[in-house]
This record gives sequence, structure tokens and C-alpha cells, in this order.
Amino acid sequence: MVAFIHLNSIRQEDFFKVQVALHRMQMNIKIYSKSIIRQAVDGTKYEAIKPLFDAKTALILCPDETKIRQLLNVLKKTPQFILMAGIIQGQFLSKTEFVNFAALPDLTTARAQLAAVLDSAGAKIVSDLECHQNQLVTMLESYVRLSGSDEKTGKTEPGSNES
Repeated sequence: MVAFIHLNSIRQEDFFKVQVALHRMQMNIKIYSKSIIRQAVDGTKYEAIKPLFDAKTALILCPDETKIRQLLNVLKKTPQFILMAGIIQGQFLSKTEFVNFAALPDLTTARAQLAAVLDSAGAKIVSDLECHQNQLVTMLESYVRLSGSDEKTGKTEPGSNES
């Protein structure tokens, strides 16, 4: 994961505190000059990041993409650091897409949610198929109860031919 951060004026002491907070999460903050970035990305699929380095820009690097939420929390506490864009899984993302990616559940949770949705759909099909059968059984049971109570009381239904 790579996050592109616009750096506003910040005291060195505050910058160091952010560096320490990021280091605790196994993230590194690097500041490169515009010429180095141009040389590094020329001829690659990441040439689109060159305009981001027109102003003072820092890179936050992290090998673990699951720590995006933690990065966003650090950035919220530091208004001098403004998220501009990012690269996740080799994909260049805007700020909005980067934040939306952080809101996504992890893969295990997404799989569990998918399994639950598929299971509920299957259960609904089964209940829909059994609905008429269950209704017929219920009606037959009530008919048997009613005709059984009529036989005990000796009543006959009107229109029946008992001789």
C-alpha cells in the first residue's frame, strides 16, 4: 500500500510524533524530490502520480493493506497531512476510493456474508416449495378433527344420505 500525502507546514516535533505513530504500525513515511519521482515512474504504469509531486508530497508505505483504517485514523489526528490518493494491490485510487476501500470488510467476513446470503436464498426456495404442501396437510388435519368430533357427537352434516 502506498498513500500520497500533501504536507502542509508542520513543526518538526509534530512530524516526528506522526513518524513514530506510523512506525509502530509498520508504516514508513518517505519524502522524495520531484526529479527522483519523475525518474522512478517514467515509462511505468504509475506515470499518473507525477502531478501529485508538484507540491511538497510524502509517501506512506506499508506492506500490509489491512492497516488502511489505522492510517486514516492517524491522518485524521494530523490536519497538516492531507491524503490525496493511494495505490492498493497495484491499483491507483483516488482519495474517495481509498477511503471506501478502508470501509470494506476483510475477505473472511465478506465470504461469511456471501455464504449467509446464498443460504437464506436456498432456505426461501425450500419454504416456498413446501408452503402449499404444508397448507394442504393443515387443512386435512383440521378436516379430520372436525369430522372426528362430528362422529362423536352423532351429528351428521346436512345433505348427507345416511340410512
